[in-house]
Amino acid sequence: MATIEYKFSDGHIEEIEVTEEFAKQYKEIDKEYLRNEEKFDWRTRNKEMSLERLQKEFGMDMPDDAPAVDEQVINEDFIKRFISVLTEPQKEIFKKAYTVGMITNAS
Repeated sequence: MATIEYKFSDGHIEEIEVTEEFAKQYKEIDKEYLRNEEKFDWRTRNKEMSLERLQKEFGMDMPDDAPAVDEQVINEDFIKRFISVLTEPQKEIFKKAYTVGMITNAS
């Protein structure tokens, strides 16, 4: 048997005994997660650097006039268009998640 360090959702870490195959797959998943995190960090840094460069070198101000995501979701037309492209199972999941989200946000 092999052991892995598993981080639980509450933040604590425990060493858990698992099969060799599970440990191998877990290690691969962990590597992929770290690669994705590095890519995200790199893209974020480059995006910020590009906006900063435009502002400094060319004096361009890039206001963000896009509506906030929350405002878009509230927009009934947006929701109707969004639902129209979903499959039936996806529609059910969205409706459940949206309803729960609305109840959670209201409290």
